[in-house]
Amino acid sequence: MGANLYMSSPLIHNGKIFTASIDEDLKGKAFIYAMDGASGKIVWKYPVASSIKNTIAITDDIVFAQDVLGNLYAVDCESGTLRWKTQLPVNGLPGLIEGLATDKGIVYAGTGKALSAFEARTGKLIWRNNDWNQREGTTTTLSVGSGVVIGSVQWSALYANDLKTGKKLWSASNHGLRNRGASAAIHNGLLYLISNKAFFIMEARTGRIIVRKTLPYSVDVTSTPLLTDKEIIFGTAKEGLVALDNQTLEEKWKCPVGDALIYTSPYSRPVSGTIETTPVLAGKMIAVGASDGTIYGVDKATGKITWKHATGSPVFGSVAASGNALVATDFGGNVYVFTRK
Repeated sequence: MGANLYMSSPLIHNGKIFTASIDEDLKGKAFIYAMDGASGKIVWKYPVASSIKNTIAITDDIVFAQDVLGNLYAVDCESGTLRWKTQLPVNGLPGLIEGLATDKGIVYAGTGKALSAFEARTGKLIWRNNDWNQREGTTTTLSVGSGVVIGSVQWSALYANDLKTGKKLWSASNHGLRNRGASAAIHNGLLYLISNKAFFIMEARTGRIIVRKTLPYSVDVTSTPLLTDKEIIFGTAKEGLVALDNQTLEEKWKCPVGDALIYTSPYSRPVSGTIETTPVLAGKMIAVGASDGTIYGVDKATGKITWKHATGSPVFGSVAASGNALVATDFGGNVYVFTRK
């Protein structure tokens, strides 16, 4: 793509693949892209003011993205033309690195006092959060479901706002919940999330902790738990991919991966086993990208690796599945499409 791709996981919509890039060197490389899913040809790319570092979303044939400066873009999926744009009232520092979400024709974007709900087609503001502030940046994506939108501030708290009114319902910062980079999965009124060294199940409307399971390893990563019929699966900081039995919450299997390709300094040791991405279920296989620059296919029942593809660059965006195809991106700026043999 000619630019780095960070946590803006690819989207598949109407035969096209969508992603977005970052521009850390201020060289005009930040874009929202649409590619032809069959050929890989870039159909259009829309220039944005600065880096898009996290999740993009699609609803009503419009792709939405927010850059680190707080610009929210609504771009027509077919033509690549701007439908509307607005400036979110975020702080200049830290930059807006969170991901947005859409649900039933509404886009939820921003964080802190800039957390907002807009009509997707028109850009009309529906509500804006007035109850909690932006502080340190967090790598989470907004989670929407069960009548709530879940946001987060690193080193502060996990927040729940009412989906219709925007009113704050609760916040939680105890038991390690304030130190968390991963987003929550919402199923049947419950939140499933990892934080620091624990796995949590919480009531979405009240924030009550139902389960807190201490883990013997760090889960200080951006991986959101995947719930299957028998497992709860997530990435870890050093142990690769882990599955808990969804009845007993005991560890069912562990799938180790290699050393991360990006280190904090030239003198630091390689970090092994890091998975920042969210695992995706494709039939009986779990597809996941790792910081070792490899995309893995893992057997859902056993945790055994069934195939892998080395990209040569860390994978920070989760893969996307559609039919018999998987789409993945890497930090080096490459987009991959895999199909079953």
